[in-house]
Amino acid sequence: MPSAASPDAVLAALVVLPLVAALGTLVLPRLAPAVATAASWANLALVAFAFGTIGGETWLAGWSAPLGIGLRLDGLAWVFLAFSAPVFALAASAGRATLAEDGAATLWTTLIAGVNAIFLGADLFNLYVGLEVVSLSAAALTAVGAGAAAARAALRYLFVGLGGSLLYLMAVASIYRATGALDIGLVASMGLQGPALATPLALATAGLLLKGGVAPFHFWLPPAHGNAAPIVSAALSAVVVKTALYVLLRLWLDVAPQTALADAAPIFRALGLLAVVVGGVAALRALRLKALIAYSTVAQLGYMALALGFAAEAPGATVAFVAFAAAHALAKSGLFVAAGMIAKANGHDEVPRLTDPGTAYGPAKAALAISGGALAGLPPTGGFLAKWTLAQDAAAAGAWWVAPALVAAGLLTAAYMARLATAMMRDPPENAAADEGGPLRGWSALALASAALLLGFLGAPLAALVEAEP
Repeated sequence: MPSAASPDAVLAALVVLPLVAALGTLVLPRLAPAVATAASWANLALVAFAFGTIGGETWLAGWSAPLGIGLRLDGLAWVFLAFSAPVFALAASAGRATLAEDGAATLWTTLIAGVNAIFLGADLFNLYVGLEVVSLSAAALTAVGAGAAAARAALRYLFVGLGGSLLYLMAVASIYRATGALDIGLVASMGLQGPALATPLALATAGLLLKGGVAPFHFWLPPAHGNAAPIVSAALSAVVVKTALYVLLRLWLDVAPQTALADAAPIFRALGLLAVVVGGVAALRALRLKALIAYSTVAQLGYMALALGFAAEAPGATVAFVAFAAAHALAKSGLFVAAGMIAKANGHDEVPRLTDPGTAYGPAKAALAISGGALAGLPPTGGFLAKWTLAQDAAAAGAWWVAPALVAAGLLTAAYMARLATAMMRDPPENAAADEGGPLRGWSALALASAALLLGFLGAPLAALVEAEP
């Protein structure tokens, strides 16, 4: 795509700018929340500007493959950047108090740099470096200003992240030993087969499913997402788990041959269905608001695994995978920010005792409604676009059962979201907390939820970006 913008400068800036901001938060600690928020919005502007450089790549310090550190932007990478950047920007605006905690702003901007490095990564080892930066930053953020339970969840999250990264690193070492290359394009061109392919694929897939929290590897996810501060939960659920699944998608689409993905398809389909059921039932039974939303993430990740299970037979399933990732990211981040406001107004987050916090929380309540519709897959939201795309492609591949399964999963989602709707109909308590700073947080939540709604109208542009030749 022609553009006057230099890919070298734009792609490098997407990684370097957040790191410079992280240094700025250390040099200017009193201004750290403002620096982190400004960096988050600058990152969003850079991502929008980077649209004109799709198809570009750069090699840091002038060293090309197989030795150099490459950054590559194709349509798929840009879409992941495009739904991650507004989450960081709006969540930062909604959570200035959290960013004011010691170290939080530094971790937040470092997390942005790691996320961008993963989505732009052109070789397998640098993807590992990005995964480590994201895991360490996210685990530390989980413990920021959220009490002992969050600290315990963060410690578990840290060890799980390190374990998943170790499995992935073993896979990278195995591939390098077999090929002498790490660049994704070079490795793909060498046509690995047999144990030289199967062993690293198995190791990397296990590690990435663990880091991504896909059932049955999800044991760490609900405590971490459910106990962190609201904006941290939003980033973890919307973006962080998607980085591992993005690498998984790249690995199976760009490195493994299509025959290997076809052989693994039944496993991904089974994992997807398991996650949808386990996460949905747990969300339906959850007693705490943030735990309900966290278990909902487990279910929503299952849709992505299910879509990957059809990517070999129906290329359009890749579009469904990305649509699920984007719709969930935008809806779930809005839901976590709104839920934090609702819980604060009530003084607790026990679902059976939640009440309507009052008219001042109108944007937050609207965000809950729109986000719930997107997660359930109601038209015309992005969730509906993803389910419709997957159902069509699965039917074309002869899997007629997918459509009714998606409908049943949507009904399960609607059932646990209805618990929140019921709570919003109860009269507020007389001692409800004041809406301190709420308007900005409420409108941020509504903006994210509205983006999940808007996504439903962008099916054709989304498919064009995802399916475009790199």
